[in-house]
Amino acid sequence: MREALARLAAEGFVEQHAQRGMRVPELNFEELQDLSTTRQIIESEAIPLAALHGDHAWRDSVIASFALYERDIREHGERALDWKTTEPRHHQFHKAVVSGCPFPTLRGICDSIHLRMTRYRLQLDAYRFGPDEVIGEHRLLMEAVLSGNGDRAHAAARSHFGLTLSILEAELQSRPALESARTGKRPDSQGGGRFRKRTIKHV
Repeated sequence: MREALARLAAEGFVEQHAQRGMRVPELNFEELQDLSTTRQIIESEAIPLAALHGDHAWRDSVIASFALYERDIREHGERALDWKTTEPRHHQFHKAVVSGCPFPTLRGICDSIHLRMTRYRLQLDAYRFGPDEVIGEHRLLMEAVLSGNGDRAHAAARSHFGLTLSILEAELQSRPALESARTGKRPDSQGGGRFRKRTIKHV
């Protein structure tokens, strides 16, 4: 148990407090920005490498994982808007995309950051796009990766992860308690507004 907790602490999933044991850290705006920006930088480099070096088995894995993710979203309908419902398939898809990268350490870093980001996605419950938009966003990433064009894959990855960051930042800032912790200001008694649905645009 101690070894497991120490490992979780090293990976940022729990924090240790003197004389008070371990606890799961609170959502933190600075950590979200750190994780999101780091992921955008690192995974946007790993994905073009996967596009250039991935073999036929890798391509099949990416296509299959996307098909399962799409099926999961279609089958869950409106419940698919809750990240908790489809996150396992979402994780599987991104892991498959990066698996074509020839550097195991880089793949491991990408997966670790993804898992830490998942804590924010699940707790903020911020995904307010419809099923078609979610599927379309990930289809664009898949097509860019499978094109074998490193520049196209890089641009698609940065756009994809940048969108995730903007969604989570907006949701985090809308929560008065979390905003208070970030700015040191007392939260508004009316509470924060919900994140509004927006149209996905790609650059």
